[in-house]
Amino acid sequence: MSFDGRMSYGDLQASVRHCAAHLYALGVKPGDRVLLYLPNGFEFIQVLYAAFSLGAAVVPVNTRLTGREVAHICADSQPSVVAYGAEARAAIEQAAAGSDCIRLVLGAPQTGAQVGELALAPMLAAGPQDAATRAAL
Repeated sequence: MSFDGRMSYGDLQASVRHCAAHLYALGVKPGDRVLLYLPNGFEFIQVLYAAFSLGAAVVPVNTRLTGREVAHICADSQPSVVAYGAEARAAIEQAAAGSDCIRLVLGAPQTGAQVGELALAPMLAAGPQDAATRAAL
């Protein structure tokens, strides 16, 4: 499914469940923290509700904060996952230095994921879930 600016609640639910299935496969469990350093938009909503559906706490971070400020938030919250846009790579590299959190990058197709990152876009694309993951949700 591609996002063209409009989505039904049913489609949103399906995309959130799909994203949650991927987060679950990455090891996100109840009580974990998922840091969102994403601008307002559809991707923010998908990851937010996917984390909530798994019982994870969400740490939304203003994208205007510097890498140093985000580093303080990361040190305090100890997220297991950080989701961010490709334009924020420098800030996240500084913030997550020495952390073993999973880094999910959302970027344009030409930027792709770099070493130490997982691409967020394929995770957010709607698609079938495997039976084991569906049962866990």
